[in-house]
Amino acid sequence: MDKKLRRWEWIGAGICFLLSILLHFLFDYIGREPLLVGFFVPVNESVWEHLKLLFYPGILLGIIKYFIVGKNYANYFPAKIIGIFIGMFGIVVSFYTYTGIVGENFLIPDILTYVFGAIVMAITTIKITQSGKWQNWKNLLVIALIVMGVLFAIWTYNPPSLGIFQDYEAVFFLNMF
Repeated sequence: MDKKLRRWEWIGAGICFLLSILLHFLFDYIGREPLLVGFFVPVNESVWEHLKLLFYPGILLGIIKYFIVGKNYANYFPAKIIGIFIGMFGIVVSFYTYTGIVGENFLIPDILTYVFGAIVMAITTIKITQSGKWQNWKNLLVIALIVMGVLFAIWTYNPPSLGIFQDYEAVFFLNMF
């Protein structure tokens, strides 16, 4: 059973990456309508907005994978939720580490930070699911997931003045002139 779990988590990480490509361009494709899809997709090039690319596909695929393999584990949902949060943390840490060293961001390393986050999500989900732990935390973790979704909604439209909310595309274009 663990082999099936591992296989589906890795397939899910790959699908998550493919979905992130589609979702990344959806905002521009539909005419930059923030109220229509801005809750679910990045509305700018900030790190915060790009966390949605792991958060929402991770939830969607986690629900689908529950019916394929997760229902055999009492702690699959807690493991998946923790995996999503740790994967998003991996994106933030890897992005700020590499940009702190290099001094600016570039497309390929930016993509690799997402890939790193998806890998971290899969590994975390597998390890926690196999451990059999955290099932007693399911309610609290679901609340944390809901709070994160609410924060995405609020801070998409009213971002705080912190670096993680900085639109890197706008900064890039401003620095050109």
